[in-house]
Amino acid sequence: MAYFFVSGNTFELDYKSILAPLSLKGVVHVGANVGQEAATYQELKVPKVVWIEAQEDCRKPLEAALQRHCRLEDVVAITAISSQAGPAKLFRTDNSISTSLKPLGEGHKNYFPFIQQAEVQDIQTETLNGLFQRLALKPQDFDFMYLDVQGSELDVLHGCEDVLPHIRYIMTEISSEEHYKGGCTEKDLHAFLVRHGFTLLQRQMPPIGHGNAFYAR
Repeated sequence: MAYFFVSGNTFELDYKSILAPLSLKGVVHVGANVGQEAATYQELKVPKVVWIEAQEDCRKPLEAALQRHCRLEDVVAITAISSQAGPAKLFRTDNSISTSLKPLGEGHKNYFPFIQQAEVQDIQTETLNGLFQRLALKPQDFDFMYLDVQGSELDVLHGCEDVLPHIRYIMTEISSEEHYKGGCTEKDLHAFLVRHGFTLLQRQMPPIGHGNAFYAR
């Protein structure tokens, strides 16, 4: 995970200390990048993680990270997850971690002007339900979801009706400003999660209008 510091504060919650007491069954990690969290999952003895990443060029470093941290039973899926399957645009950035199914918004450009849109790639999306069916994964084996998808959090959740009932904990990015054009707002994401029985337990929102939140039920 890349960390940006604004006035001495990171916008990431301390997920390691949050997860430590939970005794997780499995993790659905949407937005894996290159597996920066692999060491933590291994240290916490998480039995299984599904790593989902839209960028093909992240595959080798992601798989190397899993090998390095002995995560040999984990699943890597190079695919873009959305609310429905079909053609889409992937807006690539020059640092990879800001790549999204949505173009950079004014908030992102204002706070992170050093990150540039690099290219737009034609891709195919699928839903989380569809991915689980395609890979023969059992939703009941997973109780934690990590959403690091740059404004597409609600799109992922709208496409996982079969998986979501088994999820007890969610760590997600949140935005109070438009960091990605058409990206979901913190207000709408919070309303969706509350409707599905989740309670906000921790929230980190620095002045840049982009942070993280942890929900449980």
